[in-house]
Amino acid sequence: MTNYRRMSIKILLLLLSAFLMVQFTNCSKYKQPVVEAGSAGSGGVGSYSLEEDPLLNFVSTGDICEDDLQKLFLGGYYKMSRVNCAGCHMKDADKPQFASMDYNWAFTVFKSKGYEKISNNAISTTHKPPATGLHLLAEVTELKSEYKKGLELYNVCKGLPKEGVVTDPNILTTIQTVSKSIPELDIDESFDMIWDITRDLQQLKPDLVMPNFGSAGKLKITVTHRKTSSGEEYYTLKSPRIYGNSTGVIVKGLHVKLNGRFVNQQTTFKYLTSSIAANTAATDEMSLLASGAMVLLGRPTTSDYINLAFEVLKDGVVPPPPPPSLVRFKIDGQALKSNVIIIDPANAQTVYQPKLTIEAVGAVQRPIVVSVTDVTSNICGQTNVTSSFTVSSTCLPDVNNALNAVAATNTPANKKFYTARSIVGAGYNRYDWDFRMVSDQLNLQSSVDAAGNFSLNPSGQVEIKFSKDVRKEDGNRVLRLNLQLSTSNGTLTGAGALSTIYVVFLKVNNPDPGYDVTYSGLMNPISGILGTKCIKCHNSVQFNGGYDITDYDQMISRRILIPFDSMSLMFRRTNSQDPINEGLSPMPANGGLDDLTERPKIREWIINGAKNN
Repeated sequence: MTNYRRMSIKILLLLLSAFLMVQFTNCSKYKQPVVEAGSAGSGGVGSYSLEEDPLLNFVSTGDICEDDLQKLFLGGYYKMSRVNCAGCHMKDADKPQFASMDYNWAFTVFKSKGYEKISNNAISTTHKPPATGLHLLAEVTELKSEYKKGLELYNVCKGLPKEGVVTDPNILTTIQTVSKSIPELDIDESFDMIWDITRDLQQLKPDLVMPNFGSAGKLKITVTHRKTSSGEEYYTLKSPRIYGNSTGVIVKGLHVKLNGRFVNQQTTFKYLTSSIAANTAATDEMSLLASGAMVLLGRPTTSDYINLAFEVLKDGVVPPPPPPSLVRFKIDGQALKSNVIIIDPANAQTVYQPKLTIEAVGAVQRPIVVSVTDVTSNICGQTNVTSSFTVSSTCLPDVNNALNAVAATNTPANKKFYTARSIVGAGYNRYDWDFRMVSDQLNLQSSVDAAGNFSLNPSGQVEIKFSKDVRKEDGNRVLRLNLQLSTSNGTLTGAGALSTIYVVFLKVNNPDPGYDVTYSGLMNPISGILGTKCIKCHNSVQFNGGYDITDYDQMISRRILIPFDSMSLMFRRTNSQDPINEGLSPMPANGGLDDLTERPKIREWIINGAKNN
């Protein structure tokens, strides 16, 4: 009896171990439990599987304040809406789609409708029972409390008034433009709506003294027709400007009417306070009233029209802007001595991660935005460069001169170049990238004092990460970065103030690996073993086992891949004879690798150092 019990315990332990191993390595997307909630026809969601937690797939907007608020939505109201409201509010174009599978669109709609209205409908006994009702009261009350606190923190983060301070725009606004019809626009087509600020204004308050802006003053805002990936259409408004005015203009609070009704949603336009000096040009950054964009929900029609309304819009004396501040770019704390940076792995420099910093001397009167662009057009007379080009005294002469100045032993014999591959944020094909950055636009403003001067964020750093790339390739790579300050009050002046930087990757100088199997070969999407057999489960979306096989750095940091080490998890799970696979099929889980030809190549690459080559 005792032996029988011992044998039973051993069997149970073996089964448990096998189960845990399968859960760790099984090639299937993680799903939360199936949620049952009535039928789609009754307003509920029907039976469906809630996909991965949206927070796992969250992609930053580039705005810390906005990110925090959206994460709060995704972790709270969005989950509640997906369970209870998806039957009506996921795909139905006639209803607000705050339960859409598109997380960003769902959040945009949620902000537009407002958490209070959605909360009231959720607990209503008449809205869409049984998907709504008092059984949700406790959950919704908690969600309301959390989201209200989140809005308060958002407003503090943005420097805006506290939640609840803003009242009805019908009460706040004093003057508006005449209505303008929105022309019929194609998807992604934009149109500049322009008003004359002398003739095209209307009083909203009877005792208002109409402003006198002289002649030629214009008010402009850009309207764009957009469409989400799931088919929802909407307008965006951006770049409100006043220019050509012969007197100073003082502005506070911009609100928008669509088809005669105020669009009363959270937007930076509401909180703007600005003053425009006389004779400001349309192209002058000082003419911009507010950054960001406002979303106008609802399917566009040929009869749509808008008005812009202001809390304050009056003439006044506005002093001219002060002289431009001195703004300088530096690399690793040092002024740039050249606008060409050479990365030469053959010279034992396999990684270079320069930190581009900005130094502002004196007060900065406007936010500073740095735009970093990988330029792939108009290189050496070519447009939309997809093939190679040869640098010379007439093609990228700065790069050519810098290469000629390199010591003779390091001068590349082949000056054939391609444009460097880039990743902004988390992208696909990460096994073969040359540089990576978080965003293509970075706002370095962090705070503004009582005098209206902006301060930069700590150290004002823009960092671009470069690949640990030691692949020997046919042709080098060149990256051209255009650095621009999006403000009329900051200029690229002083020592090291360069507006264009070239980063040169000498790929033809990379050492020969000395063996046939390489990472880029294994990852080839047509013929590579990893690129055809393993990427199906281990990618940035599926993420089985907790890693993405296209992300070399991630595999190294998580010790999935240990160079030269036969104890690497990848080595052992692809080795059909390894004891770790006892009771399990070696990876891939569905087989498909030849034991004699394919598995040995993966092991050979790891034993030879698992280089990113």
